[in-house]
Amino acid sequence: MQSAPKVYNFVFNMVKPFLHPVTLDKISVFGFDKNEWSAALLKEIDADQLPVHFGGTMTDSNGDPKCSSLVINFITFLYYCESLVADWIVESTDKFRR
Repeated sequence: MQSAPKVYNFVFNMVKPFLHPVTLDKISVFGFDKNEWSAALLKEIDADQLPVHFGGTMTDSNGDPKCSSLVINFITFLYYCESLVADWIVESTDKFRR
């Protein structure tokens, strides 16, 4: 988590003892130090796949460092896929009910 508020750290430290070590290994909490969290992101994501705003080198076709148009397109894509999957589930369950 990037730019985590202090309250989150307090709550997370209370919950930590109840989490499995494998789960804890998957969680990283960073404060507001951009150098710290952007370096961690770049260990996992290639710089050309990470928006400039998050420490990478990618911009969208408008030159936006946050890649806003790509995010909106991705959310639209997910919404469309969700609708297709939901329709498929309804059709599949209707076949079993007949």
